[in-house]
Amino acid sequence: MVRGILTVLMFLAAMPCALSSQRTASGSGHAEAGLETSVFSEDSLHAEESLKGLHLVGRDQDTAVLLRWAAGGHGLWMAAMQKGFVLERYAFDTAALHPAPDYSDTMPPPVKKLVRIPPFLAMDTTVLAGMAADDAYAALLGEAVFSPEIRFTLGDAGSGLSPWKAISGKLQEKAVRFTLANLAYDRSFPVACVGTMGYRDTSVQPGFYYLYRVYVDSAFDENDTALYFSRLENRVLVPPLQVLDAEYGDGFVELSWRNRFDASLLVGYFIERAEAGPSGDGRYVRLNDVPYTALQEGKTARMSYRDSLPSNTQEYVYRLVGRDLFGLETVLAKSRAGHGKDLLAAIPCIDSVYALDAGNLAIAWSFPDGQEDRLAKMELYATHSPGQLPGPEHLVEGEIDKRERHIFLIEISDLESYSSYFYLRAIGKYGESYFSLPFFYQMIDSLPPAAPEGLAYVMDENGRMQLSWTPSSETDLAGYRVFLSNSEEGEPVQLTSSVLRDTVFSDTVSLRTSQYFYYRVVAEDKTGNMSGFSNALAVKNLRPRKPVPALFALQHCRRYQDRVKLVWYNSMSPYLKGFRLYHKSDTAQWVEVADFPLPASGEIADTTAFVFKYPSSVLPGLQKFDIVAYGSGEADTAHAPYCFEDRYLPEAKTPALELFADREGRFVQVEWKNPEGREVKRIYLYRSSGTDSLRLLGALAPQTELSWQVCVDKRVKMNTYYQYCLQFEFADGSWSEYSRFYGIEY
Repeated sequence: MVRGILTVLMFLAAMPCALSSQRTASGSGHAEAGLETSVFSEDSLHAEESLKGLHLVGRDQDTAVLLRWAAGGHGLWMAAMQKGFVLERYAFDTAALHPAPDYSDTMPPPVKKLVRIPPFLAMDTTVLAGMAADDAYAALLGEAVFSPEIRFTLGDAGSGLSPWKAISGKLQEKAVRFTLANLAYDRSFPVACVGTMGYRDTSVQPGFYYLYRVYVDSAFDENDTALYFSRLENRVLVPPLQVLDAEYGDGFVELSWRNRFDASLLVGYFIERAEAGPSGDGRYVRLNDVPYTALQEGKTARMSYRDSLPSNTQEYVYRLVGRDLFGLETVLAKSRAGHGKDLLAAIPCIDSVYALDAGNLAIAWSFPDGQEDRLAKMELYATHSPGQLPGPEHLVEGEIDKRERHIFLIEISDLESYSSYFYLRAIGKYGESYFSLPFFYQMIDSLPPAAPEGLAYVMDENGRMQLSWTPSSETDLAGYRVFLSNSEEGEPVQLTSSVLRDTVFSDTVSLRTSQYFYYRVVAEDKTGNMSGFSNALAVKNLRPRKPVPALFALQHCRRYQDRVKLVWYNSMSPYLKGFRLYHKSDTAQWVEVADFPLPASGEIADTTAFVFKYPSSVLPGLQKFDIVAYGSGEADTAHAPYCFEDRYLPEAKTPALELFADREGRFVQVEWKNPEGREVKRIYLYRSSGTDSLRLLGALAPQTELSWQVCVDKRVKMNTYYQYCLQFEFADGSWSEYSRFYGIEY
């Protein structure tokens, strides 16, 4: 057997021909062709694009070999139409390829048979015309070859494209003719045989190997050939049965399958349908008369087909049948049985909403009776804003029986507002759902609630007052509104900009006046009805005219070996007259260190800095400072003691800042690294702009899990230059110096 195969291969190598790939023309017509008389002259063949090779495939049967070839380009196709083909067959006796055990180098030569296929243009066209009555592809081939003219247009007369109109029309006509002809060859093997692109060899017999060679019967040097080798075995390669994907919908099914079969042999697919189940007879009905194929160029991984179902209740099964170049059909894929889905095709409509009695609403709606079997249930929603789609939080009733479509009662107390937009949602058996159009309803309510009672207040030493009253028992209460007047008979002014749901209201009374203030409260229901005023509550400021000034805030304390530097934020209280600084050691008495009276102009800086040098008598240990803000009287003072342990700590260097401005997010991001080896307790970040002085932006806790510390400043304005600096407070009580300023334009 091995010697026989080697002999055939040696014979193939000795043949004076160029081997071409064993592919068939797909029928897509990528090349261009034409059949005008002038195009078929011998001189014009050299002017056409270079000749492309022939492609040959075959199919073995028990008593015949089917051959099918195609020209790879329009130039070779035109030459073949005029010159015809030569088909050579070489027969190898399998008995001669397997001689007796004694070795022999002499083997009988293969038997050669020559078949000349005349040119198609020289054939009697009555044969093709006779086939056209029963085979539409015969008529298509005749139209592609013998139609007098195929017209195309490109641009109007006088336009810039008109000079190319004749040339482009000729090229398009050649492409269309070549495409139509190849389509006819691919779809009908008898038409391919009549059109000199196919051949049925019935003079074969078992016990032989056959080698076929086809080429154009032409004297030109550039003439490619194609080869096909056969063992005369019925080797029809049937791919394994695939699963045909079927997605069923309402009255239709979407079929899809992998387009990975032998595309060089298949010319298309047939889709067949049969009824499944006990009621079905299992007979398949073909849905398309013409093989279904992809029309776009290139390979398509998946193909799809949409079919209309005769009934949603009947189960159907589909199968895919492929047809090859020789007209043979093979079942390639089958689907699982399935049926259509009766999806909802209607939406509910709310007809009316009205008050059935003092505590209930009645809602009536309609829904088509023909859609009831497709309905699973309904849901009722109520929103309070126009255009707001209902969400889960707006659900009023979630289990309405599909047969309950005429009236439904809900308690008015279940609604958050007396003005509502009602929606009905129909849900189908397969989960599909549709909302009705909104129906607006506003309850009629002209009865105001009762006026609030039990007004009372408490006030602290800084004039901050809290007003309270007894909650109302009204079921439809929306909230309260607070009013103020300077006299008991005066016109009240509303202090609340919206309805207050709580029964507590906070206000601040001026400390510079001793007059009475009169507060009143009204109640408001959900329909906007307001009660009358409550009884007036008189509030009087009992604090002295000149209270204690507000406390200051210590900024930082820097300690050295023999001195300390204190910096604090000055109080901006209008009653401030000045500051006094006191000091004492752990065992000594308080000693006044310095006095900082307020200047006569009344202007005071944001901060005050003071350096205190320890007396020589002070022993190391706990040191205490007390800063007193005083007013006009000695009793009007505010203390702020500050204690620390006296020891020298090394200075810490502040790191560099990195700034980033995000103008879309509208923020400035500040990044830095904490000093190594020092535990940071707090980070103070400062900022200044072109119009503002340096201010504390925030006191930040260190982010121990991050190597880079980040702070995002969102209080920024466009076209403003900002400067940032920071300072560290360490766990041991020491402070770092200020970092230098880093600026950025936002």
